[in-house]
Amino acid sequence: MNPASFSDPISQVISQLPYCPEDDREKVRDLFVRFPKVLAGYQEFLSVEPVRRIPLAAHKLEHTPRSGWLRFDLEIRFRDILNTHLGEYYGSRCLLMELTKTSESVLEHSAEAQELFSWVFQEYQFKQWGAEVMKFHDFVEAINGDFTPLDQITKPEKTFLEKIALQLLTENRSNGDLLAAHIYNAMRIFEGETGSFLEIRQEMLLTIEGQLLAGNILPRQRTFVDFLKRLYNQEEIDLGDLKSKATEIDALQMLIAGRRIMHEKTYGITLEKAQQEWQGFVDYVDRKLVSREAQAFFKVFIQHSSADVDTPNLLLRVLSEFSAI
Repeated sequence: MNPASFSDPISQVISQLPYCPEDDREKVRDLFVRFPKVLAGYQEFLSVEPVRRIPLAAHKLEHTPRSGWLRFDLEIRFRDILNTHLGEYYGSRCLLMELTKTSESVLEHSAEAQELFSWVFQEYQFKQWGAEVMKFHDFVEAINGDFTPLDQITKPEKTFLEKIALQLLTENRSNGDLLAAHIYNAMRIFEGETGSFLEIRQEMLLTIEGQLLAGNILPRQRTFVDFLKRLYNQEEIDLGDLKSKATEIDALQMLIAGRRIMHEKTYGITLEKAQQEWQGFVDYVDRKLVSREAQAFFKVFIQHSSADVDTPNLLLRVLSEFSAI
């Protein structure tokens, strides 16, 4: 290696990445040059031990605004999410039923999507898996940031960066870190990059057994380990279908968040511009929906969206009508 490269920040980062094939290094370099914020994210996460990267990501995402809403010029303030939604979710708190008049963090989006999955796909046998996928589906944004259509980045480039970031975020799974392994699986399901569920199940259950035999599971970790055993010790799941449902929920949550902004009039742009943006979101979400359940929820929601009630009460109406379909 050229000695001068040691003083090159990009070369330093690339050399430390746990996953970056030689043939892809120039592609990574190009993306880091074009997006300095992305380079900064990798530098930040490489500076901490692998075991600390997931907690860092969670805390960072709790205070990272969803960049798509910044065009509405919203007040930046976020709700506390980690204490209620990062563990196994039992529904003790419902974010979707809370009044809020501020911007939305990445973690708020994920947590509301986590709740919404069970609402829309009420009869789906693997709702808990859906909630887990939604919980973690945007975690690599802690490293890469939240790209918007205004960013000059292609879908293949974004997917490529997500793959690199996921390897960095969950590097500690090679040491038997069960949370890292679970996040790795959940995010790969969302991106449609997994094989069969049986392969994922076998690998995770073997990892759990190995950690138990080695005495690496502390008493305070047993609840989480038992949860993972129940989650993975299931019959074959159609991961393509799960991914499709997760993609629909990702879009439907955005619809709800957009309506909240429009009704509360918390935007700092003109009404005409806000209405244009809102209609754009509605059209985008409509194109994303394929399942009977998601399309029905969308139809009922749009029918009631202009009612002069706050979003929690609107959702109560929608759920009542939707559940009767």
